[in-house]
Amino acid sequence: MGQSIYEVTHPCDHNEVKSILSTKDVHTKRSMFIRFKCTLTSKGRNVNVKAASYKVIHCTGHLVRNETPAGVLQSSASTDSTTIHDPNNNKSYGTDNKENNSVHSDDCEEDDQDDEVGDISGGVEKRNGVEAPSHCFIAIGEPIPHPSNYDVPLSQTFLTKHSLDMKFTYADETMEDFLGFNPDIFIGNSVFEFHHAQDSFHVQNAFKSLFAKGQCQTDRYRFLACGGGYVWVLTQATLIYSKCQKPQSVVCVNFVISGIEGYAETKKFRTQIRPRLIASISYEILLKM
Repeated sequence: MGQSIYEVTHPCDHNEVKSILSTKDVHTKRSMFIRFKCTLTSKGRNVNVKAASYKVIHCTGHLVRNETPAGVLQSSASTDSTTIHDPNNNKSYGTDNKENNSVHSDDCEEDDQDDEVGDISGGVEKRNGVEAPSHCFIAIGEPIPHPSNYDVPLSQTFLTKHSLDMKFTYADETMEDFLGFNPDIFIGNSVFEFHHAQDSFHVQNAFKSLFAKGQCQTDRYRFLACGGGYVWVLTQATLIYSKCQKPQSVVCVNFVISGIEGYAETKKFRTQIRPRLIASISYEILLKM
């Protein structure tokens, strides 16, 4: 508690955190995948924070206006030491007379060191002479399980495996129950060929995060069904590494959250010009996008 988020997250994610925390739009839902330091090993042991690895956490939430009464702020000012960094004037504000220590971190590029930590509150206001954040970010953090950590098969899920260009190398037999497709049809084809074209943009962004951070979770999207229509699916994807720590394949756990619907919609959609799909996009291109 009281520790800066920049001290416990991956340096390459700091700009993303900064962009979320510095906005003042309180009406838009925010979603981001952030790598937090994790001192828990796969065997359940704790390690020193200096030897910590990183765990991808899916954070969803929104900004709220700080409605804390001024009296509470004055009371907390006499007991707590809180530092708020304002990137607009490169100053640190404290709630007591103790020395303030703003947190600085190196950016991912060695030649681009940014001393701005970012406004962790979206702005600073004065209430009865006390510096207070005008907004704060409230979010729920959800870890993405590794595929090997699912103890029992889930009734409304199917498992798929892919090469780095997202072509199917394995398709669960239960896909026929949900979608009507023979699983063999998927092998060698790109996963993007079976997504509703109107969902391609946000699915593409999710998989960009996968190749950058190792794991991702999509929002719900439409997976096309055999003979027309689609089912709504949510996918948790994990990048599998070889013993040499090189990306090797992708494993997806797909959660089916609806039955087949939208047959008339997809039939009409097929008669129109379909947006460009990224069916043949390569792993290297995804990393550069």
